[in-house]
Amino acid sequence: MKQDVSGKEAEDIAADGAVSADHFVWHPVTRAVGNVKNQGPELIEPVG
Repeated sequence: MKQDVSGKEAEDIAADGAVSADHFVWHPVTRAVGNVKNQGPELIEPVG
């Protein structure tokens, strides 16, 4: 990695390499999904 990347250059790299939010499909999830202790297939079941 380059150590001397300017702020503007870093911003350009992030903008060019980023995928905008409208390219994703968003789904509601339960609070259990956000807990690293939880495991299991029930975490990918549709909510509501």
